Amino acid sequence: MKTYQDTLFKPCVGCGMCCKHAPCGYGKWDYKNHRCIHLKEKEKINEFQTYECRIYEFIIKQPGAEFSPAFNTGCSSTFLNTDRNNIIRRLKENYSMSNITT
Repeated sequence: MKTYQDTLFKPCVGCGMCCKHAPCGYGKWDYKNHRCIHLKEKEKINEFQTYECRIYEFIIKQPGAEFSPAFNTGCSSTFLNTDRNNIIRRLKENYSMSNITT
C-alpha cells in the first residue's frame, strides 16, 4: 500500500540540503561550517559528497520522529539544489553502466 510519503516525496539521496540550511529540533547550527553539527560525510558518488545524520538512531526512537524531522522522505527540492541533481545524475549513470552486459 502506498503512503502519502510515497506520493508526495522523492527519495532522499543524502545531499544534505536540509541540514545545510537549518538544523532540525535535535540539531545545532555549526557557524564555522554553515550546517548542522550532526551532518556527517557518508560517501562520495564520483565527485559529489553524500551525508547522513550522526544522531539518526537516537532521533528515530523519539516520540513523533516519524513526522519531524522527515528522514528519508526526500527533500523533493530539485530547484536550486544542484547537489541533489548531480547525485541523482551520477547514480543513474553508475546504474546504467553496471547493467551493461557484453
